[in-house]
Amino acid sequence: MKKFQPIGDLIFFISKELKTRMDEGLKDRKLGQGQTSTIMAILKLKDTKDLGQDALSREMGINKANTSRNLAKLNQNGFINITPDLNDQRKKQIELTPKAFEEINSISKVLQNIHSDMIEGLSDEELTCTMNTLIKMRDNLCKK
Repeated sequence: MKKFQPIGDLIFFISKELKTRMDEGLKDRKLGQGQTSTIMAILKLKDTKDLGQDALSREMGINKANTSRNLAKLNQNGFINITPDLNDQRKKQIELTPKAFEEINSISKVLQNIHSDMIEGLSDEELTCTMNTLIKMRDNLCKK
């Protein structure tokens, strides 16, 4: 078991490197990793009936405080509009602005470049095995 302890260090390093590259690739756009992930989650959920902070937190697997900070930055920089829900004033509805839609292609290119660098030289078999293993590890951690 001890010989596998570096797995956590490797996953941490990969996560940190992905964040660094994403931040570098998007710094001119006033977007960090958290805001970029939030925009992509909003895009994914935009046609759902209940696109609010709770739904975003669930989709992204982060707590409401982090979601709230990301939304505040996106709103401040003109990437989203936040309006009160007409049916429930405690809830807020979120929508992407034209500025956000203009940035989605740039975001996608940055993400594709990072992804290509990350998987360079790996076979489909290696990637499938890695995905399956990481999913099992995530599921194990989410049980607790």
